[in-house]
Amino acid sequence: MHEPMRLAASPESPGLITAPKALAQGRLPSLDIFRGLIMALMALDHTRDFFTNHPFEPEALAQTNAVLFATRWITHFCAPMFFFLAATAAFLYGRRKSPAGLRRFLWTRGVWLILIEFTVVGTAWSFNFPWGFFGVIWALGASMLILAIVAGLRMQWIMILSILVIAGHNTLDGLRPQQFGSLAWLWTVLHARGGAVLPFGARQFVLFPLIPLACVMTAGYAFGQVYLLDRDRRRQLMIRLGLGLTLTFLVLRLTNLYGNPPEGLGGVSQGISTPSPVSKRHLSCFSMSRSILHRCNSFS
Repeated sequence: MHEPMRLAASPESPGLITAPKALAQGRLPSLDIFRGLIMALMALDHTRDFFTNHPFEPEALAQTNAVLFATRWITHFCAPMFFFLAATAAFLYGRRKSPAGLRRFLWTRGVWLILIEFTVVGTAWSFNFPWGFFGVIWALGASMLILAIVAGLRMQWIMILSILVIAGHNTLDGLRPQQFGSLAWLWTVLHARGGAVLPFGARQFVLFPLIPLACVMTAGYAFGQVYLLDRDRRRQLMIRLGLGLTLTFLVLRLTNLYGNPPEGLGGVSQGISTPSPVSKRHLSCFSMSRSILHRCNSFS
């Protein structure tokens, strides 16, 4: 089995160099700072959600104002960015560990996050114990479990599969949970977003479907290889990727040709106003582009 973590430079790979000192120490300040900023944004938005005196959603264009809209709109990009960065950090962590050590790290963190989601976090949000709903913490934990398996593949396959799913998963928007009969709940958890009746009659709401975010995480893992490039090549590649993904986002959002299904199929907007939470290709494009451009300017 290929060991993706062992990508140290060799004389046969002149484009790669030994990981910088920050990587050897297992921490990259720019990653930690950016993830902290994401959490701060989400904390502010969650505070607004509980304590606001506005009786409408911030995205309701007929009622909102520019500042309120912007503070909510930007949070739609937080989850994909956090998933992407978490996987990049996992790649760097894996360079100091054996493949088994990385898998154990991902498995234990993933299971713990899922447990926390359906007990502590879910109760804090819904005041129902146990369960709550399928929120971002559950999706983060489940994505880590998937990454623990996928990390054993060749890095080229990880990137190819990630891109294919991110770019193409919206072609499945026409498949509705009802078409899967008794497995309708499974399709909701994986892709559809919405209410689901789980086995044994448990009713849950799936806010963050798994497929798009899991592939954003695997893409972030593969992106970790970029940090093994020399400084000039790394910056050049980050700038190209960041600008290219930003342009892709703008084209998709302005034309609305792909990536944002009608409201009845999980989308929330058919104009320029706002994307739905996570399961849209243009959202992943913009989120990853912001992550890439930020790190290009914050790490040398």
